[in-house]
Amino acid sequence: MKTKAYWPNWIMILPMIACLLLGCSDTEKETSSDTKGALAVLEMVKSDARILLQWDAGIRSHRLKMVFDAAPNLPDTHAENLVTLLIMALDTPEPALRGHAVYILRELTGENHGFNSFAAGMDRETASGRWKSWWSENKDRFTPHRLPRNQSTLIVDEIPGRIVGNDDEPPGRLVHLDGVGNPVTDIQSLKMPYDAVPTPDGNYLVNIIRARAVWRVTSQGDVLHQIPVGGYPCSLELLENGHLLVAGWDDTVPGFVREFDGGGNIVWRHEPLRWPWKAQRLENGNTLIADAGTNRVFEVNQNGEEVWAADHLGPETPELFDALGPVFCQRLENGNTLVSVRGLSKVVELNRESNVVWEIGPDIVLNQYDAVRLWNGNTLICDSGHFRVIEVDFDKNIVWEKGGFGYPAKAYRF
Repeated sequence: MKTKAYWPNWIMILPMIACLLLGCSDTEKETSSDTKGALAVLEMVKSDARILLQWDAGIRSHRLKMVFDAAPNLPDTHAENLVTLLIMALDTPEPALRGHAVYILRELTGENHGFNSFAAGMDRETASGRWKSWWSENKDRFTPHRLPRNQSTLIVDEIPGRIVGNDDEPPGRLVHLDGVGNPVTDIQSLKMPYDAVPTPDGNYLVNIIRARAVWRVTSQGDVLHQIPVGGYPCSLELLENGHLLVAGWDDTVPGFVREFDGGGNIVWRHEPLRWPWKAQRLENGNTLIADAGTNRVFEVNQNGEEVWAADHLGPETPELFDALGPVFCQRLENGNTLVSVRGLSKVVELNRESNVVWEIGPDIVLNQYDAVRLWNGNTLICDSGHFRVIEVDFDKNIVWEKGGFGYPAKAYRF
């Protein structure tokens, strides 16, 4: 450690360092977790970020998590030190720390150098080297992106009455919470809503199971337009071209994934399927599908040809509804795929070889529906069996929770 380089700052941060090393009272812990604590960590590694690799694992985890939590407050004034620390964190032995670091790096820089926290050691070292090379070449002309802060949370509660034992009263609910948890939209008059997305004009597109349609509604719940989809719409995605991608099924209709244009016409489809619960259009134009009735998640190109698949992801005999296979899927920026398997009460992250590299199980969630990986590496989960929506970090700690729902089907952050 270069004592002279650190000396001018020691007096200012000495109480914080003592807290970090020796432990704190409850009040001190609150202080150590805020931006001041993160700044103290950045100051410690300012001259040589490699010192974080020399810290004890527990200390390293505690200090880096402070930086991760405070990251949205740091780019305006400490972007260079923050990026330097995050890139060095890619070399830490803890997958969770590497994972959080690379998620924040991608958001902060707009770069993606192929780093996967769960990849083999040599692959990680190669990708880490690409990050270091990029930073060495661009540090002097780098302009950071703003990191999300105080994000809103959109939650679709299909059957609010389930929590009190009455599936009909109250009817379905669409609630949009601001960054501190206050509802800015709370529509409580929808019959079995199942997915939703806000539109640029301040309205919402909502899947209505009983209507077998996508509704455009105002923030007060007034219905402006209806698009019939031919079955129960389980998932909804508003594409960049303005089209709608819907996955659904019906009692007498084989499962389908259909793309509708603005006039409600089908312009692309993939069917028949068995209880497809989610479809995601990927950047390469392919479509990722979770087919809950066949225990499969697979990717097809525009011609309907399968280019990737993961099988055997659910109960031996999938059944409606608590014994369904995969009900949600999300292709991640590291190339892995996040899958929510309702019938097993598991959320798993699969690599390209379909191996599980990260999972949350029934000790935390029960018959959950969607699971969405957030910008910082945390995961937002509709934990339907426990009537709540939770956010968990890579170490499976619950860092945010909102309860009181009956049957939360979808939740997103914006």
